[in-house]
Amino acid sequence: MSVARCKQEVDSAEFTKWMIYMSHELVGHRGDDLRNAQLMAVISNASEGVKRRGGGQFSTQDFTIEYWKNEEDNQKTMWNTLQALANKQNAATNSRESK
Repeated sequence: MSVARCKQEVDSAEFTKWMIYMSHELVGHRGDDLRNAQLMAVISNASEGVKRRGGGQFSTQDFTIEYWKNEEDNQKTMWNTLQALANKQNAATNSRESK
């Protein structure tokens, strides 16, 4: 819907309700990122042989990129986390297959 059409068809009360909804629901890229981080944490915690550095279980923060920080650092951190996870998963799969 264009802005001009929205101004014609949406009154102030409805617009306010949409603003409240959008501020409370995780929609768009931010919501997608959080849902993907939650899924990665669940998969990682359920995977045999995958351990979190420092112990404990994985959380969404382990797979969430903080956009307000240095983008290059975020990419390195995420790449290192995913690479370590993939290596551990491959090692666990290979050890099960060799038995």
